[in-house]
Amino acid sequence: MIKNRNIASNAAIDPSKIAGGLGDERFGLHEIFYVCKSTSTHQYAWLQEHVDAGHLVESVTAAVALAGAYDVIKIMPGVYDEGAVIDITQEGLKIIGSNTTGFMYGTTSLKASAADHIIFTLSANGIEIANLSFIQSNANIVISINSGTTGSAAVYKNHIHDCHFGSATATYGIDAGGTWDAVDTIIERCGFVCGANVGVRMNTTRGAISDCVFQIGTAGEGIVHTPTTGDRPYTRYLDNKFFTEDSTNSVGITVTGTPTVGMLLIDGNTFANFADADHCSTKRTGYVGLNWFGITGLEITT
Repeated sequence: MIKNRNIASNAAIDPSKIAGGLGDERFGLHEIFYVCKSTSTHQYAWLQEHVDAGHLVESVTAAVALAGAYDVIKIMPGVYDEGAVIDITQEGLKIIGSNTTGFMYGTTSLKASAADHIIFTLSANGIEIANLSFIQSNANIVISINSGTTGSAAVYKNHIHDCHFGSATATYGIDAGGTWDAVDTIIERCGFVCGANVGVRMNTTRGAISDCVFQIGTAGEGIVHTPTTGDRPYTRYLDNKFFTEDSTNSVGITVTGTPTVGMLLIDGNTFANFADADHCSTKRTGYVGLNWFGITGLEITT
């Protein structure tokens, strides 16, 4: 909790300035845990002075082990190579980094290097991941939204925003759903370096990807819409930007199956340097609004 309680009874208290334990006006009542490397001398010393030892750790893995449902983990700048998958099972847990945008490699990163593993598995409902960069050095997933590392049930209402996925070797930046439904998965304002693989795979009901940028390598794909059962209705891909170095093979949005009209919306997206309209979005009938292929409206066909 908070170490220094010598506050005058008539002092005005700004909850957002309290450094540890309870009371942050953005998040409400909860426990706050801080992750900071001791090699970050100035920040670590300040946190040691202002935060109880039980709320300051040096690894994300340790913070997740301490946290409960609806708690907050705040990660200070540094590269955190945890060595194993972090399976998040606490409903409503918030993991917030120190980066300011998802469109660049920031100062706060989680990395999988020598050990070949998924970085995060979201196995509970209502988790928020924000303001982080990810480095996946292996042919594996960065974030898997599934119930457990193998998946056994649907999960709901997870939100990933303002993150950078600088992982050209990753099989998926985000794999939402696996064989189960990742209901209400929302992904916003993120940047994806897709390489020859996939930025986001979506098996979701009422999911959404908006305001994201996909940098796609040779024969890569930005979004793969692949419901495993029926339509997984009401998923939306809105106002994203897709560009590629491979003007022959890469695909912006791959749509598998034949979605029912009204069950999928692709609107406001821009595609640059793709081979043709079919490589921008593989299917474009009944669920496509106004999208752009360069400076020309993307044609709506089968």
